[in-house]
Amino acid sequence: MKQYKKIFALVMILLILPLSTFKTATITASAASSNSSVISKPKNVKATSTGTNSIKVSWKKVKGASGYMIYRSTRKNGSYKRVETVSSRKSSYTNKNLKANKKYYYKVRAFKDTNTKIYRSKYSSSASAKTNSKITASKAKQIALAKTGGGTVIKCELDYENGVKVYDIEIIDGRIEYDVHVRVSDGKIVKFEKDYD
Repeated sequence: MKQYKKIFALVMILLILPLSTFKTATITASAASSNSSVISKPKNVKATSTGTNSIKVSWKKVKGASGYMIYRSTRKNGSYKRVETVSSRKSSYTNKNLKANKKYYYKVRAFKDTNTKIYRSKYSSSASAKTNSKITASKAKQIALAKTGGGTVIKCELDYENGVKVYDIEIIDGRIEYDVHVRVSDGKIVKFEKDYD
């Protein structure tokens, strides 16, 4: 009789075990899949070059988000690496120290911190931008001459204007001497002065 009781108990254990395992697996899968439904993914993600070594990434804020995670790749369908996490107050991020004349791809995820768990949204659509090419001395001279309307370049050398790398260009046109500073990163004129001899 005791042997029959042992067999019966063993059969019951075998019947109950798969059921409990199935329930546990179902709960785990449900919790994992609910992450993206708790918080929406960012939309209107854009990337814009802001120089030879920086790109600005912007997005539309997500309601209820605690912050955003920004990811970068050098290939659209490649592996994306997280480069920054910002608070919910932000709707943009400028990625610096990039290579000149190179294209980068970005994706953004929103997240919600409930103090007991962090929920992450799905990845946004990708956005891309190419950093600017560095301005050459020859190009800087052309920019300066276009500003002065002509003349002869007597000096063109690299310098710094308030910590920013520029071409310091001096031009003489008759009795007028021009001092033009052209920013290396984007070719913008940051200083323009003229003196009469």
